Amino acid sequence: MEIIEYLVTLTVAKNGVGGYDNNMLDMIANFLGSLCCVLVTRGAERIKSNARLRGIRPKEDPKEEWLQR
Repeated sequence: MEIIEYLVTLTVAKNGVGGYDNNMLDMIANFLGSLCCVLVTRGAERIKSNARLRGIRPKEDPKEEWLQR
């Protein structure tokens, strides 16, 4: 998002894009969103790994293919 805002500031006069405060808020929001994504992905991988170790098969997948993933 910051790249688009930067390009707008370079190409459009009176663009209305905020200054450093706006940029910092955008970067904090991007960081928190990325952190949430990492935590959710790792949590899902951990759940899948634990299920695989316990030999628990998902209900929607009647085959053993999920073990090779």
